[in-house]
Amino acid sequence: MESPSDTFLGGTSTTKRPQTQQAAISRRNQVAKELDDMLEQIRQLPGFQTFFRAESEQYFLSEVQEGPIVVLNGTELRSDAILLTKARVTSIPTRPFLSSDC
Repeated sequence: MESPSDTFLGGTSTTKRPQTQQAAISRRNQVAKELDDMLEQIRQLPGFQTFFRAESEQYFLSEVQEGPIVVLNGTELRSDAILLTKARVTSIPTRPFLSSDC
């Protein structure tokens, strides 16, 4: 039977941890590749060539013909109101959105 010091000092219980971590890393890499493959398939569809890709500032400025556009981007870590006008893109920090706000 293992003592607590065996586990702490590298007994059999601690040898399982690196294997578990490696399995988790392998799974994460597999899922990331599956997501990349799926996005690539979606981007092959007509009209979806830029799906889930960041647009350039010039793209957004070209879309502001009728008047300003406001985009709210919020998380619990940081939130901004992004103001798009013909002249520029401006980010205005706001208070973080909390799940209790919904």
